[in-house]
Amino acid sequence: HYSLEDTGPLRSLDPPVEAIIDARQAIDTLLKRTITQLPPKCRLAFMLSRFDGMSYPQIADQMGISVKMVEKHITKALVACRAAVGDRDF
Repeated sequence: HYSLEDTGPLRSLDPPVEAIIDARQAIDTLLKRTITQLPPKCRLAFMLSRFDGMSYPQIADQMGISVKMVEKHITKALVACRAAVGDRDF
């Protein structure tokens, strides 16, 4: 038989909302910095894909490059973004 008195003070395991907002802002800042530092064609391919929702063939057509090159640019951008964020405990 347990009572609330036996468990001690109840603490929330969830981080405070402010901490979550701060963490998301920190990640946003890191990602924006990382994206701006990508080579121009790599940055453009990534932004067309992730922000404009274009398919790889559409990007290839717009940029005048092969779909394979689009894949390489986006892979490079994703690797850079993952490296920037790392295994942070946000």
